[in-house]
Amino acid sequence: MGELFVPTLGYWYADNWPRGIPVLVADIAGYALFMSSVKWETANTGVVENQGQLLLGGFIILGATVFACFDSYAATEDYNKNLMKKYGLEVTLKDLGPALQLSYDF
Repeated sequence: MGELFVPTLGYWYADNWPRGIPVLVADIAGYALFMSSVKWETANTGVVENQGQLLLGGFIILGATVFACFDSYAATEDYNKNLMKKYGLEVTLKDLGPALQLSYDF
């Protein structure tokens, strides 16, 4: 859920920044389109000059954010699986539900 508030946060956790760069570029482009479509008259009021540009920017932001939520989740799952393999941990399903086992020989 952090991806909704901080772009590319999931990629940072998964230690996979290059995978998040296209999302960050799309977010910046969307915000640029969105903000440039409004003519700011005073500090708190603005008039929309180009509604098509405003909608396009909004859809780019929305699409990039939704994509990033799913993609960063997948990246985090991959990262966690690799981390578990690295430390010799294994998740198994038992009769009582999921359990975490240490499968390293001491």
